[in-house]
Amino acid sequence: PIPIPILPHIPPTDPYSHPRHPPHPPIAPHCPPLTPIDFVLYTMTGSQHIFGRRGVPPTPPHCPPPTPQPPPPPIDTFLDAPDILPRHCLVWAPPGAPPSVRPYRGAPMTLNGTPLFRRAPLMPGDLLGLGEHFLLLYKDPRCGGGGLGQRPPPWLPMGRCEGCSTIGGRRGQHRALLPYRARDEERLLREIIRYSRDVGLAPQNLGVLAPAFLMGLCMEHAWGAFPPQHLPLLMRRIAMAVKEEVWVGDIGYRGWGIGCGVWSVGYGLLVPDLRPLTLWLANATELLNLSQARVQELEQELELEGESWPCPELSKDLEMCDEALGVLDEVIMSTFQQTVYYLTKVRSMGSMGCIGCLGCLWGVYRIYGVYGVYRVSMGCMGDMLHAQLLSQTCGYLLFFCNASLFNSLMERGGTLFQWGRAVRLRTTLDLVLDSLSSMGLGDVAAQFFQKLSAASNLLCTPRGCLAKMSWSRLRAEFPALSPAQLHHILSHYQLGGGQAPPPAWSPPPEERDQVTAGDIFESFSDHPPLLLPTRGFLLRPGGGVGAGLMEALNRMRRLLRDLENEELPANQRGLHREPIDP
Repeated sequence: PIPIPILPHIPPTDPYSHPRHPPHPPIAPHCPPLTPIDFVLYTMTGSQHIFGRRGVPPTPPHCPPPTPQPPPPPIDTFLDAPDILPRHCLVWAPPGAPPSVRPYRGAPMTLNGTPLFRRAPLMPGDLLGLGEHFLLLYKDPRCGGGGLGQRPPPWLPMGRCEGCSTIGGRRGQHRALLPYRARDEERLLREIIRYSRDVGLAPQNLGVLAPAFLMGLCMEHAWGAFPPQHLPLLMRRIAMAVKEEVWVGDIGYRGWGIGCGVWSVGYGLLVPDLRPLTLWLANATELLNLSQARVQELEQELELEGESWPCPELSKDLEMCDEALGVLDEVIMSTFQQTVYYLTKVRSMGSMGCIGCLGCLWGVYRIYGVYGVYRVSMGCMGDMLHAQLLSQTCGYLLFFCNASLFNSLMERGGTLFQWGRAVRLRTTLDLVLDSLSSMGLGDVAAQFFQKLSAASNLLCTPRGCLAKMSWSRLRAEFPALSPAQLHHILSHYQLGGGQAPPPAWSPPPEERDQVTAGDIFESFSDHPPLLLPTRGFLLRPGGGVGAGLMEALNRMRRLLRDLENEELPANQRGLHREPIDP
C-alpha cells in the first residue's frame, strides 16, 4: 500500500505556497520514481488544469521520421514518469459548476482506488492516482475549516449497516445498479433477451420495459467500469441482439382465414400476437433514448479534447455508436410498420366476406370492428408505449381505415350515392367518431377522417339544395375532395325521378384535365411520416427503479452471482453474496 503522508505546513512566505483563495487548488503528494517521497503543492488558478509529461519521447534512429503533428497542448503541471502521457488528466471546474476530473484516452488513472475511465465529480479529500508513481490529494481551501475533519474521506470504505443489510450510506437509495464482469456480458445479454419473451405475455405493468431498463444499466456500468472502447462495442452488440430477436422471432400477424371477423377470432387471441410487437417497439424506443444520452456524453468528451489535439479513437467510437443508433432506429420503424399492418389486417378481415351487404359494410361491423380494434390497441400499448408513438399508431390506423372505407364507397358508388343511404353512412360514422373521441382520439380521428366525412356530408345534403349548388361552390364547401373525386360522386349521384345531373355541376374548362387525369381512389402510400419522440420517456438515465422492474433486476443479479460462484472453490461458494433487494 502507498503511504499517505501528512502534508507539511507551508508558511505564507514560501514561494510554493498557494494564494489565499485560489479557485480550485489541488494539493498533491507525489512519488517520483527512484526518488524519496517529497511533498509538492500544485496550485490551480484557472477553470481547467492539465497534468501531463514534458516533451515527446525521441524517435529511434532506425525508425522513419514521424509525420507532422499539431503543436503539443499547453500543460499546466508536468509530471515525470514513464507511464504519464503527454496529456494525462484534466481537472475541470467552470464557474458555478462543481469540479470534475477526466483522464485522457489511454491514461492509467484511479479515483479513490477505483480505475477511472470517464469524467467524474471531484470532492475535497479525493485521491487521484496517476499511473503507478503519482498520488494526488485534492483539497479546496474555499470549503472552510470543515471538509475532511467533519466527514470520512471518500476513499475510506464504508461499513455495512446490519439493520438494513446494505452498505452504509445507501439506505433509502433507489438508484438501480447492475455491476458485472466483462466476461459475463454475453451471457447477461442472452438472459435479458430470454426474459423479454417471458415478460411479453405477462400482466400489463412497467415490467414490460425490463429489457430496455436492464440494457441501459449494462451501458451505465460499462461507461464507468470498463475501458472507453468497450461501450461502443456493447451498444452495437445490444442493437444487433434486439434486431435479431425482432427479425428472427415468430411475432406478428398469424393470417387467419378470410371472413374471420374480430368477434369470431376473439380479442383475447389478438393480444398474444400484438404484445411482442408492441413490447419491442416500446423497448427499442426507450433504449434509443438511453443510448443517445451516452452518445451525447461522448460528444461532450470530444469537445473537451479540443480541435487542436483531436482523439481519433473517440471519433471512431462515435461512428460505431451512430451505427448502433441506426440499427435501433431500423427496429423501431420495422416494429411500428408491423404493428400497423397487423391491426389493419385484423380490422379489415370481417369486411371481406360481407362487402356486398350495406348493413355489414357501413353498419354494426364498422362500429364494433373499428372501435374494437382500437380498444384492443389502446389496452395492449397504452401502459408501455410512448404517448407520442401511441398517438401516431392510432393515426396510421385511422389513415388506412379512412382510405379503405373511402375507396369502398367510391368503388361501390351507384346505390350508395343517394340521400337515404348517405344518412345511414353519416350516422354510423358519427358513432365511430364518438367512440374514438371517448378514448381520447377525437382530434386524431377528425384529422384522418376528413375525406370520408366530406364525402358523407356531400351525400347527406338535401337533394333540392344540392341541385342548386354550382361546381365552384361545391369545391369551396368540400375542399377535402379532389376534383376527380367530386366529379365522380356528382356524376353518379341519384337525384331521383330519373333526373340527370344539372349543368352547374360540370367542371370549368381549366379543371377538366384534373378531373379526367385525377385518381378517384385514395393512395395507401401517402401516409404521414413517423416522428420519433424526443421527450416524455418512461426510463431516464440514472433514474430510479419501479416495483415492476425490480423483479427483472434481481433475476439478473442472481444470475451474475451464480456465475461468480461457479468459479470459486466448492468450499467458498455462497459465502460472498451481495444482498438482493426485496
